[in-house]
Amino acid sequence: MNSPTGRQAVPHEPGTGGPPKGRLLHAELAALVADLRHGDTVCVGDAGAGTHSKTLIPLDPGVRRIDLGIATGVPLVTDVVDALVRAGDFRAAVVGNFTVEYNQPMHAFLVDHFGEARVTEVQHFPEWYKLRDRARAHIQTGDHSVAANVILVAGPPGPDRHAAGPDRAPGA
Repeated sequence: MNSPTGRQAVPHEPGTGGPPKGRLLHAELAALVADLRHGDTVCVGDAGAGTHSKTLIPLDPGVRRIDLGIATGVPLVTDVVDALVRAGDFRAAVVGNFTVEYNQPMHAFLVDHFGEARVTEVQHFPEWYKLRDRARAHIQTGDHSVAANVILVAGPPGPDRHAAGPDRAPGA
C-alpha cells in the first residue's frame, strides 16, 4: 500500500507483521524512543498543532516539545510515524475524531501500520488535548494536512511488537 505521500509503504519484517527495526539519526528522537516504556505515549502533530504558550489550548509546559518542521510539508506526520514505528516498540495509535472525519488517508495509514483494533478514536476536544498533554513528548512536523495528529502508544518490546489485526486488542 502506498502512503498518503505517494511513497511506497515500509516493507514488513517477515514473521512480525511489522517493518524491520530502523535507526533514528535524530539524537533527541533516538533518546526519546530508547527511554519509552510500556504505556508511554508520544504525540506527532502537524504544523498547526498549537504548541505555543499563547494558543487557545497551549501544550502543557511539562511535555517535551521537539520541532522537526523544516518547511511547508517537510517532514510529513506519516514520515515521522514511519521512522518512529521502525525504531521503537509502538503498539497502538490514538486519533481525534477530526482525523477520522477529515483525513481518511492518515487514518488508513495508521490502520495499515497497527490494525483497525489498535487505532482508537477520541473526541478532539477535550479528550485529544488531555491525552496530548500526558505524552512524553510532542513532535511537531511541517505537515499542513488537515487534522494530521496522532498519539503513538508504546508497548512492551518483543518479536511480536508490531503484531496487529482485528484479533489483537490494544496492549495485548
